[in-house]
Amino acid sequence: MKNTEWQDDETHNHERISSNVWKSEDVFQEQLQLNIKQLKKPKEEYPSHWLEFFAVMDSIAIPKEKYKFLDVGCGCGPYIDLCKNYNVSYQGIDFSPMAITIAKKTWGNPSSFSVGDYKDLSIESIKDVDILHLGALLDVLPSGDEAFKFILNLNVKHLILGRVHFTNEKSKSYTLKAYLGKTFVRYEHNKTNFYQELDKRNIEYKQFGTTFYIKGRR
Repeated sequence: MKNTEWQDDETHNHERISSNVWKSEDVFQEQLQLNIKQLKKPKEEYPSHWLEFFAVMDSIAIPKEKYKFLDVGCGCGPYIDLCKNYNVSYQGIDFSPMAITIAKKTWGNPSSFSVGDYKDLSIESIKDVDILHLGALLDVLPSGDEAFKFILNLNVKHLILGRVHFTNEKSKSYTLKAYLGKTFVRYEHNKTNFYQELDKRNIEYKQFGTTFYIKGRR
């Protein structure tokens, strides 16, 4: 078998693993309990990617009229709580019906969550969105580069990409054991290609640790 064929098989296997684990109720319940525990801590003890998110949000000049905030891959919905001190109207989507069911029951705002896949987004469907947020999507998808380019093509006003991880090798997905002993997929982008993609589009961006803030042109 050629190397490219082997890579395709591995990608398909990782897609299957990722799809299955993120449809599991116990995974999202475990994630939710972890998030609730983290939210009870002082702000300075929050996870680093949450603090990076705050830094980005603080840098955006949000007007008196609420900005529309779309959280893509919202999971069990903790960012609705993280957004409460910002003048935004929060909406979260996730491809997992289980995640959305849990989010609706947890945060007291069932209308703020709905089932949806990032691949279904279009410039027309999100024309009223001011801030598009991917908290961990590029970290957990086995096709992170594909998702990255797709999202850039939407050219939203303000784009926040969280938990972006790099490798000096070819972009790759790999598996690891996490909570509940389950197998998860993690993605690393080739660092050079990632920055080149931003530069060739003449995109204005700022980096806050593993989080990127990208200012669109519309």
